[in-house]
Amino acid sequence: MTGIEEQGGKAITLDGSLKGGNGGRDVDSGTKVSAGVTSIEAMLMRTQLCWAGHVTRMEDHHLLKIVLCGESDFKSVQQFIYLGNIISSDDKTDKEIDNRLPKAYRAFGKLPKGVWSNKYPKKSTVLRVYRAIVLSSLLYGSESSVIYHHHLQLLERFHQRCLRSILNIHWTDYVTNVSVLQQAGVTSIEAMLMRTQPCWAGHISRMEDHCLSKIVLCGELTTGCCKRGALKRRYKDSLKQYLSLGHIDCHQWSTLASSHDSWRHTIYKSV
Repeated sequence: MTGIEEQGGKAITLDGSLKGGNGGRDVDSGTKVSAGVTSIEAMLMRTQLCWAGHVTRMEDHHLLKIVLCGESDFKSVQQFIYLGNIISSDDKTDKEIDNRLPKAYRAFGKLPKGVWSNKYPKKSTVLRVYRAIVLSSLLYGSESSVIYHHHLQLLERFHQRCLRSILNIHWTDYVTNVSVLQQAGVTSIEAMLMRTQPCWAGHISRMEDHCLSKIVLCGELTTGCCKRGALKRRYKDSLKQYLSLGHIDCHQWSTLASSHDSWRHTIYKSV
C-alpha cells in the first residue's frame, strides 16, 4: 500500500508498518526504532504508525479510510448530513425543518419521565429544562439558516404546544399565544432568531478577510444570471429584515458588530 509519509528514508504505510529502514523488513508499532533516530523522531514515527494502524482497522465505509486509502470514489448525492444538519443540493430548508421537528418532539416526549415524575416540580425548573433540551434541538443550526414564513409557523406552533402542555393550558381556556409566552417568561421563535442570526453574522464579520465563512457570506458571483420568477430568499434578506425590525441600521451593522460586547448588548436591547 502506498506510503503516506517519509521519515528519514522510512515510509509509513497504511497497513501499520514501517518499510525501508531495516533492509526491506517491516517494523510494527511495537518494535524499537534504530539508535540513529532521535527521540523526537522516534516518538513521531511511533505516533504515526499507531494512527495509520487505527485507520486500517476502521470499517470500509468510514470516510477517513475512504479518503486516505482511496479504495472507492465519492458519489454525487442530492443531500447529506453534516454536523447534524441536512445539506441539500437545492439549498432549501424544508428537509432540515422536517428533521428538526421530530427530534424536538422526541426530546419533549422524554421530559415527563425525568422531569415531571418528581413531586411538585416547579414550572420554572421545567421551563429551564425545556429551553436547554427541547429548544436547543429544535433551533440547532438555525442561526445560519434561511427561514421562510411557513417554516416559522411550524416552529411557532410546536413552541406553543409545548408551552401550553407545560403550563397545563387547554385549548378551551381561550388563552392567546402572547399570554402563554408572558406566563412562561420566554420569547417567541421569531424573537430568538432575531437574536441568534445577527449575533452569528457579527461573529462572521469579525473574522479575517481570508476566512472561508466570511468569503461565502460577504462574497458575490461575478458571472451568472437569475432565473425567471420570484427570487429565492437569501440569508442577507433575513438578516436585513431582522435588523430593520430591531431598528438597527442595515448599512452600519458591520461597524457596530466590530465589538462583541456592544453588538450583543445592542441586539438584546432591540428585541
